[in-house]
Amino acid sequence: MGDTTYADDQNPPSLYADAQNPPSPYVNKNSQVPAQPAQPAGGSPAPKPAPPAPKDVVLILSPDSEKADAVTEAAVIAPDGQILFANSLQDMVNKLKSLKAPVRTLFLLGHSTAEGDIAFETPGKPGKPGKVEFVRAETIAQRVKGIVQVENIDFHGCAVAVSPREMDKVRTALNATKARGSTCELVRQVAGPIKGPGKKPITDRATFDLSNAANRKLFDAGLKMLRDSFGDDRKKCIINDTEDGYFQAHGKLIAVWANPESIAGNNAFDKSKSICYNDLKLEQVDPSKDPVIDENQCKLIELG
Repeated sequence: MGDTTYADDQNPPSLYADAQNPPSPYVNKNSQVPAQPAQPAGGSPAPKPAPPAPKDVVLILSPDSEKADAVTEAAVIAPDGQILFANSLQDMVNKLKSLKAPVRTLFLLGHSTAEGDIAFETPGKPGKPGKVEFVRAETIAQRVKGIVQVENIDFHGCAVAVSPREMDKVRTALNATKARGSTCELVRQVAGPIKGPGKKPITDRATFDLSNAANRKLFDAGLKMLRDSFGDDRKKCIINDTEDGYFQAHGKLIAVWANPESIAGNNAFDKSKSICYNDLKLEQVDPSKDPVIDENQCKLIELG
């Protein structure tokens, strides 16, 4: 991904068919009547704890220089999701193993290639850049196989869907029902925050009383100016330009769009070629049929 300079619970079933007269493997030798197992205080078996509900997880693979914008994007694509970071394949494995609940959607947010490789970048040191390693999807699939329960995978990186067979290897390894990704380079632009009195950033409703008329007027004007700062075309690409979206992103707005291969590496928005991420058409693909994917036709590919 490129960046601009700046975006029921129910009661569990009883362990016994007849909860009032449960069977027992123990027998009273004198009466030959099944003995009753000891009951806990209260006279009924303690209910089993409900399993944890699935939740969204965003695994950020972006380099340190892009993490702040990546966190902003994570906050709007998975508002109630858990955000994790990984800078190596082993780190990714460790983070997925640490999850205590099944995953509804696993977002992989970082750089990728049209060959289906995923990029990891180890942190650099002062005066020394970090090391970037592109790891094949097959290798990732081998390492993450079965380590966490995942319903869906969203490859939120560049052009990975040009190789749907590679995407599908990771989907299969995690036993996910569906996986999706983009066929083009993804670009984001971030703007914000709005400045309050004393140029203090407005990032949280709890610290800025919007019921105050003066505060409300200042905020509404600031939010409009923030939207307008993207320009007429990119403004349409803001993922959530509402007040809620602004605060979900901790005082920012983010726009994401797709650029075809013909203008890859150009972070600008081309009126004739760029497409807002939210406007990308979704196409179902069977990877076993080796479909030919054109990097100049920007869309989302879904498997499963």
